[in-house]
Amino acid sequence: MILEGALSVKSALTYQRRVIHEVILPAKLSKDQGYIYHLAKKNNVKVTQKDDVTSLVTGRTHGGVLAIVESVPLDQVFPHEGLVLIVEGVDDPFNLGMIMRTAAISGFKTIITNTKDFYDNEATIVKSSAGMSEALNWIRSSNIPSVIEQYHKKNYRLICAQRSDASKPFDRVQYPPNVLVAIGGEKRGLSKEILDLSFMHVVIEYPSTQRVALSAVSATSILTYHIGRQLIRDIL
Repeated sequence: MILEGALSVKSALTYQRRVIHEVILPAKLSKDQGYIYHLAKKNNVKVTQKDDVTSLVTGRTHGGVLAIVESVPLDQVFPHEGLVLIVEGVDDPFNLGMIMRTAAISGFKTIITNTKDFYDNEATIVKSSAGMSEALNWIRSSNIPSVIEQYHKKNYRLICAQRSDASKPFDRVQYPPNVLVAIGGEKRGLSKEILDLSFMHVVIEYPSTQRVALSAVSATSILTYHIGRQLIRDIL
């Protein structure tokens, strides 16, 4: 697999979540590319410098910065610390990357998704996340409820984004410090198995009379920013 662009390559080198076989840089380095060069050398990664990379790339915004890497391992130890985001039913790699970007910037440490072989599109996820997918622990599971139950044993509480009679406005809730936040894709929402494990439902109330559901990307942006700001910055 080839990661394209300075942000993707820099993040892969910084967070070290995948095997990196080689970094490719232009012959003449900019300041930022020079930093990537030294970061690669520091991590004992092979560096090749050449200007013609057309045979290796699919995009046009790589700036001559590439990395030949392996996929992030599927099996991981579940980290029981920090804020955790659950995303169910989002299979589009670009949208998933945008979700990861927002979650990482908002202070979340882990993302849990359905099991899916994203190998052919993993580079798209990294690029659309501006490299922030590399900052997250990524758990992929065919049985998300069982993962939630493991977190419950570590005193985590599940908050689901779900419109129901019992839902509370998301911005009028004091969130627990050990929180799992679950968001479903706009087509099907969250499964009953996940909803049944929730401690609370929250809803994003609109300042208009529109009834169209927010996209998963938009809902994630609103919820994760608010929760991260409240818990990490201690602002209600």
